[in-house]
Amino acid sequence: PLADPFILGVSGGAALGGTIARALGTGLFGLALGAGGTGSLLLLGLGTHLAATLGALGAVALTFAIARGAGGARPYALLLAGVVLNAFASALILFLRAAVAQDKAQELLYWLIGNLGYPTPFELWTVGIVVSVGCLWLTALGGSLNVLSLPDRGGAVLGIDAERMRLWVIVLTSVLVGTTVS
Repeated sequence: PLADPFILGVSGGAALGGTIARALGTGLFGLALGAGGTGSLLLLGLGTHLAATLGALGAVALTFAIARGAGGARPYALLLAGVVLNAFASALILFLRAAVAQDKAQELLYWLIGNLGYPTPFELWTVGIVVSVGCLWLTALGGSLNVLSLPDRGGAVLGIDAERMRLWVIVLTSVLVGTTVS
């Protein structure tokens, strides 16, 4: 019940992924395609979205791996691992800001505090579609999500694999957090 994107480290991982893409200048897609000039400007936003989403997914995977090694299924191990990972991501972001040129550091700061800049219609549509589909999917899972409030045995009696449902919800919400952070 205490888990949220900040406590589980998902927001920090998403911010770190997006910051890395922005610090590189062309985003992940621009680097992969070797785009330069004005073509890389369109790809910058998509690279940032992808990097933030991958950062969120990586952070939640790392949080669960650390928690599993530290305390297994105990909720406090998961929460502590997430808080530590979020702090570590914040430290890496500060390091990146210090390591880049002054104008790039200013751009990263504006992005991190929520400056929307000038998104292209394509970027807005991409983010809008991902968030809309994710919200619709979570709405469709609403009945099964209610079962998660029961003990795992109660969910099994109702035909819900609670562990699998938790994994789906965490992955889906991590994608949504990564997309919205970007």
